[in-house]
Amino acid sequence: MIPKKNTLNTKEFTQVIKNGKNYKGKFFFIKVLKNKDKKTRIGVGVSKKLTKKAVLRNYYKRLLRHVIVEVLPTLDSDVDIVFIGQENIKSANFQELIKDANDIFKKANII
Repeated sequence: MIPKKNTLNTKEFTQVIKNGKNYKGKFFFIKVLKNKDKKTRIGVGVSKKLTKKAVLRNYYKRLLRHVIVEVLPTLDSDVDIVFIGQENIKSANFQELIKDANDIFKKANII
């Protein structure tokens, strides 16, 4: 579970979506925005385009949160990050998701 101090509220989430810089991976993309706090804050989203069923969208959000918990200790910057799942997340295994997350973070200079 992501610690409460590392989560975005609705207003911050919207701010990152509007003003954040995009980084695309194979299974999801992230939006990154510098913050004034000295901590990394994270939000997760899954579009209705991915699946119409709320149960499956929640499953993919839980999956992304689990990936975040695995890579959160390696992050060392003061940024707000929003993860958004893409269509091919349906066929991914957990190790591929972690590798993709690390690749995106290296591309965004967050690690």
